[in-house]
Amino acid sequence: MSVGTAAAIGELMAPRFGFVDPSRFPDEAFDLYSIAAFDSGIPEVEVGGNIRSTKQVVRPGDVLLSGIAPHIRRAWVVNKDRGRRLIASGEWIVFRSEKFYPDYLRHALVADRFYAQFMRTVSGIGGSLLRVRPAQITDIEIFLPPLPEQQRIAKLLEQSDHLRRIRHHALELSDAFLPAAFVELFGSLSANDRGWRVVPFKNVCAIDAPLVDPRKTQYRSLPHIGGDSIESVTGRLLNYRTAAEDGLISVKFLIGSEHVLFSRIRPKLRKVSTPNMVALCSADIYPIRAKTGDLNFNYLTSFLRSDYFSRIVSNLAESRTNIPKVNREELADIPVFLPPEKDQRKFASLAQRHEGLLARQREALRQADHLFQTLLHCAFEPAA
Repeated sequence: MSVGTAAAIGELMAPRFGFVDPSRFPDEAFDLYSIAAFDSGIPEVEVGGNIRSTKQVVRPGDVLLSGIAPHIRRAWVVNKDRGRRLIASGEWIVFRSEKFYPDYLRHALVADRFYAQFMRTVSGIGGSLLRVRPAQITDIEIFLPPLPEQQRIAKLLEQSDHLRRIRHHALELSDAFLPAAFVELFGSLSANDRGWRVVPFKNVCAIDAPLVDPRKTQYRSLPHIGGDSIESVTGRLLNYRTAAEDGLISVKFLIGSEHVLFSRIRPKLRKVSTPNMVALCSADIYPIRAKTGDLNFNYLTSFLRSDYFSRIVSNLAESRTNIPKVNREELADIPVFLPPEKDQRKFASLAQRHEGLLARQREALRQADHLFQTLLHCAFEPAA
């Protein structure tokens, strides 16, 4: 990538005088590139009468960069004309030039080199209120090799990104398998259409783990799991730090492999996890374990993630006027359905095989992510 030129990003921006008020054309259908539509990858089709503000006029091949909530890396290439006028939200910064190949620039705008400089121009108080104005980024430079080289790089990145998306989609499909198998084996718990034995939560489950001082030497290196460390629905552990790194000063639960973690704050998010390790967890998370042999660990985990349990705890939590949460006393009397031990063991065996598949898929996704990030680095970082 030694051949090429560096261009100030301002040189690649489209003139900001192509605007239209769609409400003046109430019956005309538009292809609307909104921020909300980005994740789907498809522009919204909307009639002018339903669009309440002036929009930018865009063209096929334009590259859009989100100037709102810029910590979320969003760059989008405007697709071909589908017979409707193409318009975009005013929150997009629009790039249009014969100097770049659209998919090359799209990748360059979300690569670390540009992103680090881009984020230094951000203003606002956080989250969706963060903003970047086009005039603030015009001097940031993008390296532009000859167009054929840009096209070659973009093709390699797209192939790698496509593999990454396939791996991610496969993992999403696999995540849906176990909840479906739970329903298939145990039926509708709300209706109890299989006639399972029912006992109160407190009879078969315990919320008990010792409270410890995380400042003590023996606990400082342990992982600390808070609500933000648990992915909704899947229960996967996200990034977490040690007690020392988090600077903890208040007591925390000391958990082990026998505990299922249930986040009592906003329980409708279904943050239920099985870390399977010694760790500390926040007081906003209940460490639950089966206290009798009537309840299999894998069955308990899926029960806590089930529609039935989620609906009950969500209704209890939403009755509060401040932060939705559920307390121990409310959990104590929730009915727990107990299928025969052999059926729970059958489900546990299925869950264990499924976890092995998920582990392989996560590793495949990790490798695909690593390949993509390596290619991005090689394409857009200068050689040492």
